[in-house]
Amino acid sequence: MTISITKPTVGGSENTWGTTINTALDDVVDVLNGDTASTPDLTEGSWKVGGTTITATAAELNHTDGVTSNIQTQLSAITSTTISAGSGLNGGGSLASNRTISHSDTSSQSSVDNNGNTVIQDISVDGFGHVTGIGSKTLSIPAAQSTSLGAVGTYTAAGISYGSGGSGTVNAGTTVSGSTLKWGGVSSGISQFRDSFLSDRVSSAGLTGTWRQMTPYTRTSVNDYTTFALWLRIS
Repeated sequence: MTISITKPTVGGSENTWGTTINTALDDVVDVLNGDTASTPDLTEGSWKVGGTTITATAAELNHTDGVTSNIQTQLSAITSTTISAGSGLNGGGSLASNRTISHSDTSSQSSVDNNGNTVIQDISVDGFGHVTGIGSKTLSIPAAQSTSLGAVGTYTAAGISYGSGGSGTVNAGTTVSGSTLKWGGVSSGISQFRDSFLSDRVSSAGLTGTWRQMTPYTRTSVNDYTTFALWLRIS
């Protein structure tokens, strides 16, 4: 509170001035002794504590607002605290010094710069998501498929005589030499030709290499037949 006292009236208070003065002095004493709160308006450098002039400004003193214990003790407690680097981190130590926490390098895997037909096949990582291994694989990419007549990988329709010997099925997948195949066509609704027709109905294909029959053929009699099927050159 602001100190406020009642002063005797000059030329008056004949019987009360002593009491008025005593009351005022008691009020001053109470404030000075701390028995009554006061709100002094102090100026930095103009007041002392224990004989020491206080030069701190109001703003500086306000920095101690909320302090609940000795400030130095609290600062000492902070600087004695340590920070530990967790798994996968580097750094740590007492906060009495500046500390830098950095990410540990848990992988020795170097960069991989593949090109051409060599590609990355698999990637290994550790518990921190760091790449620890890179596997590469070279792909075998064939050249562009040839479209030349009779080249490996091409198809043709040709006939072959499996000879006589009863009915049955010649399964797809049978492989033969290209020299045994003959070119020909089906005409007048005829889908099968006897061996005796080979000379005038089909001609030598002049094929080389090995061919695989891609369609099945069913023999229905004991006669010699030439069957026309779809063939794939495999070598």
